[in-house]
Amino acid sequence: MLPLTASSLVHVLSNVAPLVEKLRSVLGDRFQKYLTRNERRAYVYIRKDGIRECVRVLFDQFGARLSTISAVDRNFKFDVLYHFTLDQEGLVASICVSTPKQAASLDSVTDIVPAANWVEREVQELFGIKFVGHPSPGKLLTSDDWPEDEYPLRSTG
Repeated sequence: MLPLTASSLVHVLSNVAPLVEKLRSVLGDRFQKYLTRNERRAYVYIRKDGIRECVRVLFDQFGARLSTISAVDRNFKFDVLYHFTLDQEGLVASICVSTPKQAASLDSVTDIVPAANWVEREVQELFGIKFVGHPSPGKLLTSDDWPEDEYPLRSTG
């Protein structure tokens, strides 16, 4: 990784603004907030009904690549983070959406970003978060005799 200089830091931070403003404009009230934890990483929090449009903007208009999807069990809800890299800007943009644990579901983005296919399946299998509209939601990791209603990474509390 290249060291940051004062001029490169200004360049990187100035590249966050167009991304955030575009997402805020497109998503309207589905855009909740954004944070920058450091000069190369932005976290954008949106309502779950905005995920498909957000991903489409990142993929189509910013040329972002989906690196992975992660999930965090927060007892009564899940936070699901879609991690995108914007190579030319030197940024990682993590899009965070929450879904209640009792009805854990999100719209699939596999038809927009094919790389989401297996990662959505993994998150579904390990946490029990359903990806509505996924073309092939079958198991990848657990054995065929694994109980359907048990998820290895879901807390029971």
